[in-house]
Amino acid sequence: FKPRDGYRTRVSPTVLGPVVEYYLPSASSDAVVIEILDAKGAVLNSYNSETPPPRGGRGNQGAGMPGAGGAGPESDPDATPMRRFTPPPRVTKTAGINRFPWDVRNQAGVILPPGQYQVRLKTGAVSQTQTLNVLIDPRVAADGVTVSDLQEQFEHNMRMRDLVSSVNQLVTRVREARSKSPDDPRLTALAAKLLTEPVRYGKPGLQAHITYLASMTANVDQKIGRDAIERYQVLKKELDALRAEADRILGGNVSTTTAQP
Repeated sequence: FKPRDGYRTRVSPTVLGPVVEYYLPSASSDAVVIEILDAKGAVLNSYNSETPPPRGGRGNQGAGMPGAGGAGPESDPDATPMRRFTPPPRVTKTAGINRFPWDVRNQAGVILPPGQYQVRLKTGAVSQTQTLNVLIDPRVAADGVTVSDLQEQFEHNMRMRDLVSSVNQLVTRVREARSKSPDDPRLTALAAKLLTEPVRYGKPGLQAHITYLASMTANVDQKIGRDAIERYQVLKKELDALRAEADRILGGNVSTTTAQP
């Protein structure tokens, strides 16, 4: 069915956000796939009824966030604070009406800005596409935030997502090198710049600063402050310098995810 307009909202998103409803005459033996596309047809995210549900447990809540009881942000090279606390929406394939509340996130887990999208449902030989409008939350708009502001926030959060991934990959690389050469003072000094000191109230390393900035700008619909953009540039410059230092110490450049300029 053609979806009604939905809001990009942090309040009751499964009720007020965009919802896709579809009818299956019988329980499908084939996978049901829902793809979200932009207005030009590029796939932004894909959901499959055969995807197993995420593992439960309180230990997974906030995994990777400093002080949240997780394993630390370096435990997942592609971890991102944009998608920590809620599992992705599930695609069902029961007989009758099925309901899929979209969380307005792309494949990277970053919330997309308001705008026009497309939703494509595929199962077996059937493929159907409908347009899908995502509107700005009127309460956010009442605070003076515009769609352009949310577009800028999205672009900033995508840069931060890349920066988080990049620093985590560098941490993994340095830790692997230290496991082979634990007494190398150059690696010890490099690790000290990257990692938070392993003591109570220890000095935060670059990885913690990057993760903190990413979480600051990802969890509230807002106009991105100039200070956040300037801080991104500072942290990116520091990361580029530490990556170059690691290349000099370890010899040769290892391919990593490079944050956007």
